Amino acid sequence: MKYFVSLDGEELAVDIEPAPGGYLATVPSSGETHELTVRALSPREFTVVCDGRIFDWVVSSHDTELDVAGTRARHVPRVESERARALASLSGSAAAAAGGLILSPMPGKVLKLLVSEGDEVVAGAPLVVVEAMKMENELCAPTAGAVRKIFVSPGEAVESGARLLDVS
Repeated sequence: MKYFVSLDGEELAVDIEPAPGGYLATVPSSGETHELTVRALSPREFTVVCDGRIFDWVVSSHDTELDVAGTRARHVPRVESERARALASLSGSAAAAAGGLILSPMPGKVLKLLVSEGDEVVAGAPLVVVEAMKMENELCAPTAGAVRKIFVSPGEAVESGARLLDVS
């Protein structure tokens, strides 16, 4: 799977593929390939072996931004999968095309409603979280407006294209 990693204003595309005993990380722009082995010590602590070098990381996250503290370094990269990037563009265009209706970009389950009917929202404000394939997808308002109608409730299963909210 392809991931986009942004740090200090620079973005790298990285392909991560399973390999025997770990993963192979390839940076297509430079042609570099690195062998990775990741061992989870806890949900937030990892030991990563990259090309024979050992790194201990403590990771916390907020959406796509990670706070990674490791041996003699601390970074806050933004990591976005190719799938998440495609979903973000799909959900934005689907909402705009539907005239204020926020539609589910895929089949899944509504995890959280982040707004209530009548709430005023700004463009880009998170509205609802839909889980699909064990990934949480936060859908945001394409434009500023008011939440006119909520069509779903937390825990509800939805199909691709299902109406979630109306923001106008």
